[in-house]
Amino acid sequence: MQGLNAIEIAEYISQPRLKSYVTLLDGDPIQLRELIGLYNWNKALSSALYPMLQCLEVSIRNAVHERATSHFGTSDWYAPLISAVSDDKYRDELSNDPTLDIRFYRKAVSVGKRNRRRRWASHLENQLATAERRLTNAGKKISADGVISETMFGFWTGVFEAKFRDVTSTNRLWPHLEQAVFPYAKPRQRDSVYVYSKLDGIRELRNRLSHHEPIWKDKSVTRSADALAFLKQSAEDIVDLIGYISKDRRELLVRTGMPGRFFGLLDPKALSAYRNHERNSVIHKSKLRRELNKLLKPGLLNKETLTVTVRGKPVATVTPTCI
Repeated sequence: MQGLNAIEIAEYISQPRLKSYVTLLDGDPIQLRELIGLYNWNKALSSALYPMLQCLEVSIRNAVHERATSHFGTSDWYAPLISAVSDDKYRDELSNDPTLDIRFYRKAVSVGKRNRRRRWASHLENQLATAERRLTNAGKKISADGVISETMFGFWTGVFEAKFRDVTSTNRLWPHLEQAVFPYAKPRQRDSVYVYSKLDGIRELRNRLSHHEPIWKDKSVTRSADALAFLKQSAEDIVDLIGYISKDRRELLVRTGMPGRFFGLLDPKALSAYRNHERNSVIHKSKLRRELNKLLKPGLLNKETLTVTVRGKPVATVTPTCI
């Protein structure tokens, strides 16, 4: 921060946003320069996390789509399934509020003439409609593959909701496709209820990243140690879910170094380095090679990613493919 105007920088980040980082100061006196440092730490975390989220999102949507296409015998399996699930959701809403049918209409559920009642749609039906609208606006033909590619992460979290589970009927996804979608998971790990709980938390994390918010924020976070623990668990959940779908997909992600970089940034020393704007030290490449040889154990080169830190701050990620 030397030579920079912290007040001007804060003006363009916004004071309200910077104030949210006070939580990470653990009760220490508030220093604007430290809040800016923590803001930069969040940016570094976000850049490392995004490829991990992208990998999970693409992997899970393709895994579910391929298995569901085979199970239902059609590539647009989602249309009748989500329509049926939405009918069930409307029935539930109607049982809680009988006046709902005065304002809304659901063809398979409502009785009498439609009159001026509006069609009731579930959040997943709305997401499908949005995906189709994007294709139309882009001048593209509406196809199953096109719709699937336009759906958001929230859609794929939604298909793991309770309404998509029915042990007695194969007209639902779960538990019938659990083993096919997650072939490398234990029974408890591939259970749709368990998967939904993990995906829903990851969805909230993804939304914070997409809206440029602090990704460490959570109801469990009241201090910096909580933030580190929360992010560590979230990242582990992401990597684990990818591994449940495909071991090779997980291994390829690990080899990119992004998980290693992310976990390296969760070191308390790394957090402190960003908070205090510590400058990187210069290290000659020959010395770095000697230090790496000391740190790496026999056989580790073919298995793990190493995050190199200088004075506690991650400066490089060394993967098995680049040594």
